[in-house]
Amino acid sequence: MDNLPLRDAFVEGMSRASTFVSVVTTAGETGLLGVTVSAMTSVSADGPMPSLLVCVNQQSTTAAAILQNRRFCANLLHEGQQPIADLFSGRLHGPDGPIPRMERFDHCEWQPGSLEQPMILGAAASFECHL
Repeated sequence: MDNLPLRDAFVEGMSRASTFVSVVTTAGETGLLGVTVSAMTSVSADGPMPSLLVCVNQQSTTAAAILQNRRFCANLLHEGQQPIADLFSGRLHGPDGPIPRMERFDHCEWQPGSLEQPMILGAAASFECHL
């Protein structure tokens, strides 16, 4: 999808999103943070910038980081990535209990995208966004 025009890449990625869970990630002064969400949808593919609606609890530390960083990445997970959804929801435990938020990226493969936002490798689609 990297060679497609932005609108075409957006429509192609959203075509894979019939039902899904996403991990929304952000990077910046706040460090690396992410949260599992099930409330994400396409708003519009028309115009120069396609748009998404992502619902993140306002009390979440990730929500505060997204507001501060003004950028995020919505990673649409595929069926085989349930452990990643569990990791970023806080349900995945290590030997000492839940894996701390700041260590979750140590337990999955990711790379920074063009906006320097964490893109989870192997995701069905990843959308880097400006707030």
